[in-house]
Amino acid sequence: MLRWWVDAIGQSTVSIVRSFSALTSLLVLPAVYWLAHELFVQIEAGRQYLGSAKRSQFDPQVRETACWFAVALVAVSPYHLLYAQEAREYALWALLTAVSSALLLRSIRLQSPASWIAYSLSLILGLYTYLLMILVAIGHGIYVLLRDRRLSRNVAAFGLQVRSRF
Repeated sequence: MLRWWVDAIGQSTVSIVRSFSALTSLLVLPAVYWLAHELFVQIEAGRQYLGSAKRSQFDPQVRETACWFAVALVAVSPYHLLYAQEAREYALWALLTAVSSALLLRSIRLQSPASWIAYSLSLILGLYTYLLMILVAIGHGIYVLLRDRRLSRNVAAFGLQVRSRF
């Protein structure tokens, strides 16, 4: 992707190469917002499932504040700022980790084949970017197994997606 970036921009200088990492690190911020929003949607669904769906008038405001707080934490993270300045794949890996995690939560919520395909594509792109993305995939698998605690449609769909990759 960096090669395409350099070809599109022009001559290969250090600033051009580093600008790709800077751009992807900026894209991490909306991805983290989306991930936090999906997490709060999962919490609301869990509260409704357990029968404690007493809603207060401040729930949307609390969700919005928490999402922006997550973005602020990532924006001031020293590691994130360091990786945004390097000509390495770490900023892209952070972006793909946040996107694939949000897509996993969305796939579990929607149960549509299109959302599982989008999750699979983000996982494949993440594995292509950095090999340690396999640890993220293992973590996602553990989350799905612990969340359902039995073989359900989520576990079967996740297993089919992972099996088709290897």
